[in-house]
Amino acid sequence: MSLDADIVVIGGGPIGLAFALAAHAQGRRVIVLEANIGAASDTRTLALAAGSRLILSDLGAWPHDLPATPINTIHVTQRGGFGQSILHAQEFGVPALGYTLSYRALVTALLEQAERCGLTITDGATVNQVTTSSDQGNVTYVRNGVEQISNTKLIVVADGGRSLTQLPSIKIEEKDYGQIALLARVSSDRP
Repeated sequence: MSLDADIVVIGGGPIGLAFALAAHAQGRRVIVLEANIGAASDTRTLALAAGSRLILSDLGAWPHDLPATPINTIHVTQRGGFGQSILHAQEFGVPALGYTLSYRALVTALLEQAERCGLTITDGATVNQVTTSSDQGNVTYVRNGVEQISNTKLIVVADGGRSLTQLPSIKIEEKDYGQIALLARVSSDRP
């Protein structure tokens, strides 16, 4: 069985879904392949820049009731270095510098928008081969025990590099940017 599309996105997390929605909005035929859509067990908290919120709003994937906490202040220092910078949202005339929210909430909002737009999402698809030529790419995947191939002009790998790093046709270059971010959810036993 062959499903043809302009773009095949491998990975239905926030990056893959946002890219797919943007490409779909530009009139491209897009297929998203995901092994476990929604990742219900993913309990991570994400921090998004204000610009990311604007992009998601433009895509229709940032509803007003999305449970996001605004980031109003950012404190920047360098361990062992001199000085610091403290940024406040009001100094820049923006409602927030960024937002924190759960991975699940963001993926849910993206999936709801994908459904409203009629974006093709193939859940339960395990990719086992990616091949390319000068004018076409082919993604071979298994779904419900049946091997299928999607032919496309562009393959976007947005699966976080976890499963596809084992495929010889995928080259993933890792780079250490020397940056560290700490994101935590803190609760107190007293007010």
